[in-house]
Amino acid sequence: RKELYRFRDRPGLEVDFLFPDGHGVLRMVECKASKTVRPEMASRMLTLRRAMEADAAVRMTVVHRRSPSAPTFSTLKPGVDALTTETFVEQLYERPRNERPRTHRAGKA
Repeated sequence: RKELYRFRDRPGLEVDFLFPDGHGVLRMVECKASKTVRPEMASRMLTLRRAMEADAAVRMTVVHRRSPSAPTFSTLKPGVDALTTETFVEQLYERPRNERPRTHRAGKA
């Protein structure tokens, strides 16, 4: 089952995307059209994270356009990564090392 959510509360706190990653981790994602990321771009996710249970497993990412002069991965603030769109999509489809590929079994006729 695929789940994708957007978060917004009455005072206006908003996070673009929230989704469970299938491994017990809640992903928070902010999408930016900019090629340059700044630490303040992580503030909304960090505010929402502080409101959650302390032991909740959460991964926060700011996704941005690629720049030829900037690295494809960086840490904006503790616990918040900045990834290019391409790197983010690649990571979404990576399988954890301890997970075996799923096999499809043919049904009985």
